[in-house]
Amino acid sequence: MAYQLKEINQAVRRDAPSFMGQCDQAFQDKVNAAADLICLADEKIDTSRPLTIFHPEQTWKRTTFKDFTVKELMTDVIKDGELVCNLPTLEEIGEHHDRSKAEFFPEYKRVVNTQYYKVDLSEKLWKLKHDLLNTVPYQNAAD
Repeated sequence: MAYQLKEINQAVRRDAPSFMGQCDQAFQDKVNAAADLICLADEKIDTSRPLTIFHPEQTWKRTTFKDFTVKELMTDVIKDGELVCNLPTLEEIGEHHDRSKAEFFPEYKRVVNTQYYKVDLSEKLWKLKHDLLNTVPYQNAAD
């Protein structure tokens, strides 16, 4: 599969490689969401082993989960031009939103001094992104 990056001159805004991937949500105590992990499509998270995630830019910021569960966040709605699931009603969408919001720790939902919610790349995706960035010739923004 050929991966590609969007060209953006700001390093912080570099997009992840274009891919058909997945996003999983790690639950620390089987009830509360602790982080989201963006992975390549062929990656599976092994919940029997500790999972260490890290900040994509500040890689020294690491968090390890030992006893956790995983919930896949992305599901197919349309595949090969065909609708593959039943679309929810507005009431069902509202109920799903309320259930999803209840899964977060209070420190992520408060208005003052909100804690940042972790959304990280898997190590394999992070390495792929940086390998692609190293193949692109550097251009000075002033050029």
